[in-house]
Amino acid sequence: MITRWTLENFKPIRERLDLLTAPLTVLAGLNSSGKSSFLQSILLIAQTLANQKLDEPLVLNGSLVRFGTFQDVCNDRASEPRIRIGFTLAGASNGHASAPSKSGRSASDSDASRALSIGMDVQFQGVAPKEEEGHGLQAVRAVLSNVEMTVVSPSQPWSEGTEARLSVSIKHATVDEESKLISGVAKDFLRYVPYPLGQNYMARVSSAGASSFDTTALVQLAHIVPRRYIQRIDPLRLARYELRRLVSRLGVTSAYASRSLLRVLGTAGLVDEAGNVSEATRDSISAIAAEYSLGTLKGPNVQDLAEWFIRATRGIQSRKEVFGLISAALTSPKSSEELCQLGESADSPLILPVDQAAQHVINVFSSAIRYLGPLRAEPQAIQSYSPSGQPDDVGPRGEYAAAVYGSNRKQQIRWWNPASQQIEFAALEDATDAWLQYLGVADHVSTHEAAMPGVSWMVRSTSKGRERPLQAVGVGVSQVLPIVVAGLLAPEGTILIMEQPELHLHERPQSRLGDFFYGLTRVGKQVFIETHSAVLISQLRYLMVKHGQEARDAIAVYFVEQDEQGDARFEPISISKGGAIENWPDGFFDESFRQEDRITQEGIRARGKRANA
Repeated sequence: MITRWTLENFKPIRERLDLLTAPLTVLAGLNSSGKSSFLQSILLIAQTLANQKLDEPLVLNGSLVRFGTFQDVCNDRASEPRIRIGFTLAGASNGHASAPSKSGRSASDSDASRALSIGMDVQFQGVAPKEEEGHGLQAVRAVLSNVEMTVVSPSQPWSEGTEARLSVSIKHATVDEESKLISGVAKDFLRYVPYPLGQNYMARVSSAGASSFDTTALVQLAHIVPRRYIQRIDPLRLARYELRRLVSRLGVTSAYASRSLLRVLGTAGLVDEAGNVSEATRDSISAIAAEYSLGTLKGPNVQDLAEWFIRATRGIQSRKEVFGLISAALTSPKSSEELCQLGESADSPLILPVDQAAQHVINVFSSAIRYLGPLRAEPQAIQSYSPSGQPDDVGPRGEYAAAVYGSNRKQQIRWWNPASQQIEFAALEDATDAWLQYLGVADHVSTHEAAMPGVSWMVRSTSKGRERPLQAVGVGVSQVLPIVVAGLLAPEGTILIMEQPELHLHERPQSRLGDFFYGLTRVGKQVFIETHSAVLISQLRYLMVKHGQEARDAIAVYFVEQDEQGDARFEPISISKGGAIENWPDGFFDESFRQEDRITQEGIRARGKRANA
């Protein structure tokens, strides 16, 4: 779940915005105030991390958003052409979202305190166009300035049972840093350098807490997320690490052990061209074998060593001190200073949890975001199938909702029943009908196979009516169906972004959409809503009163407006325990009150004129 979102110099949001988000976050305000810009920034990160061209820091134009150039994204009054986007993800454990409990809460307090929390803060700047290059291609590109990543992880073996806090700071590597890294490195190992010299990034990975670590490395990025760390390595240390992995694999064949040992010892320079192990290594092994009765090393070849290694290590799985002697004997004859190499930091105690966190960020933004825009598809006789491959993707205009529903109508889902006020399990078709009835827009829907390939909606408006094609009933049904299908079918852990869900709906279904969105949060889904509906906001206030602190913790409402300079301002709406808005801002759904005042004043004037006539 996204618990914080940071923006700076992004479209109308100039000053740094740190917005605390909830399971249900609602943005209200006047047109062109900055609400959609906020949601677009989330879609921009999702679009970027789903893109297969990993060396693009920011994908400004794609299937979710199309911004044009970097200058179009950067705030007009920014002191320099730079934007900042940051976020915090919480609720993941070992790279996976935590599953909600049967009560609807995502985890117990103790579980939540141990869940992985990931913070990222990224800065971008525009590309200065070169005279010899076309400005068009340069204008749509962004350069990554720096990345700050923080990982708060459950206790790790190296953190002495306490909460582990890791930080990764990434910036462009200087010429001196690159030169120091590759000095003395054999050409064969330069392939590990992620990018051409002069274009690399340097990462500093450190930890704070009971145990502290600090390491630096070149880093390869998946857009903005660190994925591979390259360091100068001690090949003997790497060899011992490989041997530890080898001995832990019971039942390995001598052929596998032979290949592994040849790779490990060859890397350390301990095997000649004929595949014979150095005499010093054989002598060290023979001495250990004799002392601990581990059998005799029969020959000089790596194959002979592999067969002895398998026989010996099968008997010492629990004797770490003996294996340590073997590992040291196999790797000690050479000096590290003679063997300068580059390699991945696979065995660093810091890298594994950071890698897990990085993969979780990629997973969330590339596969867990669902977007439904304000301009939903008009009622059509036939809807096609989604090209995305996601079984619950109804499309940004809801244009695939019929096909999605038809393919998944029998699927069992976990949902919030508005009638029983409980979390239940039911088929998608039963849950959909229940919500459509509660919203008051239809009694029952179904789908029929239409012209190939395609699916058509059929709607029964009342319990005694007959099914009719979607285009033969009110347009409001076509607008709400994608919302209901997308929300119900989305997997737990999904982040749903919906703009103006109230369009073409009467006030009653508008208000009851508040119940629907709140119900989604009860089953572990996060929802971002941009709305102009006063009754929807009022229904959320009612839910806060009805369900108490649980609903108050789940719902956050922000009023968005622009100041005289055109800079967006996000004001949290404070709602009392009794449901009253304690800081009602100017322009927050107050037009109806002003209309009532004008009607009253005109009525008084009219009565006065009649009295004087």
